Amino acid sequence: MKNRIFTLIALLLSQFVNAQCSASFTDSVVGPLTVKFTNTSSSPSVGQFATYMFYYGDGNSGGLGIPGFSVNYTYAAPGTYTAVLVMTVYDSSNMSVACMDSSSFQTFTVVGDSVWPGDVNSDHVVDATDALDLALGYGSTGASRSGASISWLAQYCSNWGTNIVTGVDMKHADCDGNGTVNAADTAAINSNYGLTHPKTAPHAQHKTSGVPDLYFDLTGITLNAGTTVSVPIKLGSSSLPMNNILGLTAHVKISGITLGSPESIAYPTSWLGTSSNTYSFRKSISNNQVDWAYARNDHANTSGNGTMATLTFTIPSSASGQVIFSFENVEIINASGTVLSGYNVVDDTANIVTTGLANITADNGVKVYPNPSNGIFNITGQGLQNAEVMVTDIVGRKVYNSNLNMNNGIGQINLSNLTEGVYFININAGNTVYNSKIMLQH
Repeated sequence: MKNRIFTLIALLLSQFVNAQCSASFTDSVVGPLTVKFTNTSSSPSVGQFATYMFYYGDGNSGGLGIPGFSVNYTYAAPGTYTAVLVMTVYDSSNMSVACMDSSSFQTFTVVGDSVWPGDVNSDHVVDATDALDLALGYGSTGASRSGASISWLAQYCSNWGTNIVTGVDMKHADCDGNGTVNAADTAAINSNYGLTHPKTAPHAQHKTSGVPDLYFDLTGITLNAGTTVSVPIKLGSSSLPMNNILGLTAHVKISGITLGSPESIAYPTSWLGTSSNTYSFRKSISNNQVDWAYARNDHANTSGNGTMATLTFTIPSSASGQVIFSFENVEIINASGTVLSGYNVVDDTANIVTTGLANITADNGVKVYPNPSNGIFNITGQGLQNAEVMVTDIVGRKVYNSNLNMNNGIGQINLSNLTEGVYFININAGNTVYNSKIMLQH
C-alpha cells in the first residue's frame, strides 16, 4: 500500500519536475533499527528557496533540513521500508513547485539484530571466545552482507536460520560478510579485538514482564552541553521491587561522546543501605567506563526499589548528538552467594541539547547574530537592501517571509512570536544567497 501511495504522489507531481528541482538522498543502516538519512538534493537556483519533507515509509514524516543535512531515524520494528523525499521550491513570487524523481525513493531493510564484525557469539565484546566459537560454525554458508566490511559498526544481514550458540544466529560468525564461515573471519576478530558495542537500542531490548528493571532514570533530565549531569541508577519499582539481595556489580558505560574527566558513582540516597552497613568499589577503566560493586557488609539481605546510586559526569561544551547509557556484566547476589536472575537490564539514550550556536558568517560576509536569540536577529552584509528573508521550521513550513530593510548597514528580523527551537533561514539578494540554521530561545 505504501509503495502505491508513493507512486501516486510521484505521478501527481511529475508534471512539475524540472532541471532546477532535483530531490535526492542517501541512507545507511547505522545501528539496531536505525537508519541515517542524508539530504543530497541540488540547491535551488538563484532567486528560489527550497524546503524538504521526508516520508520515512512507516507513516511518519519530518523535515530534512538543507542539502548536506543528516538525521538518524529509529524505526519501531524490523522490516523493509520505502522512504521518499519531496522537495518544494519557492520562487520570488512565493509560488511553489514540488518534485520527486527516481533518486527521491529508497527501499531498505532494518533489523534489531545487526552484525558487529568479530563479535561471533554476540556478547557485545570481541575477545578470544569469539575465535573459539568460530569453530562451531566453521564451513557454514548463508546470505552475504551487502556492502560488507570488517569495520566496527552495525551491519545489516538477514538471518541464516541456524544458531552459532544458543539464541545467536549463524550470520554473526560470518565476520567478513562473504557468506561463508572460515578462517578468514578471524581477521575481523583480530582487527576489532577488545571493542564493545551497546547491547541494543532501549526499545528493542527483550524484557521479561513481571520482574524489576535495573535502569538509568532520565526523567526530567536535560543533557546540556558544558554542564554536569547526575543520573539516578535505579533497581525495581513500587509495583515490582527487587527482593532479598546483598549487592550487585556492573560495568557502567557512557557512549556517543568522549568525556574529559571520569564519570563517578555516589550514594547520596540508596535503598540498599546506609554508609554504615554498605561498602562500594569503583575502578575507572576510562573516562567513559567504570566497574562498580556495591553491597551490604552485614550479611543481611534487603528488599526495596528506587535509587541505588547516582551516576555523575560532565558533558564537554563541544559535544553533540546522542548519548548511550549502558550496563554490562551485571551480577546480583544474595547473602548466601547465590547469583540471582529475575530482573531486566535496561540501557537508555538521550540527545545532547546544544545551548549555544556560533554566530554564522558566510563567505560573502553575511552574518546573522546573536545566535541563539530571544527573537531579534541582526543581519549584516553587503548588498542586502530589500533582500528576501525566508525562515522555515524543521519540518519545512514557512514561518516568516519579508524583505530586509537595512539601517546603517544592519537589518533586523523579529521572530519573537515563534516557539523556541531550531529554524532555517534563507537570505536571497539576487547574486547573494545565504542558507543556515538559527536557534530561538525565549
